[in-house]
Amino acid sequence: YWVEDKSKLAVRADFLTLQGKVFKSATMEYGNKLTVNGEKINFVSKLQIVDAKNKKNISIIRYAAPKIEEHSQQIFNISSLRR
Repeated sequence: YWVEDKSKLAVRADFLTLQGKVFKSATMEYGNKLTVNGEKINFVSKLQIVDAKNKKNISIIRYAAPKIEEHSQQIFNISSLRR
C-alpha cells in the first residue's frame, strides 16, 4: 500500500503474483465520512482496480452510504467457509 503522509490514508495498492510481479493496481478515493466514537473519519467512496497487462481492463467499486455494524467474529473465521 501507498499511504498519504498527511492524511494517513491508503491511496494505492499493488497486487503481486507469487513471482513478485504486479498484476493489478488499485487507487482509492475517500468521499465518504463515518462517525466513530464521536469523531468524523474519511471512508472509501471509490476503489478502481486496473489490470497491469491490459490497462483497459478496469473494475470500479463505489461505496455509498456506509454505516457501522456489529458482526460476529465467526464470519471472519476461515473454518466457517463452505465449498
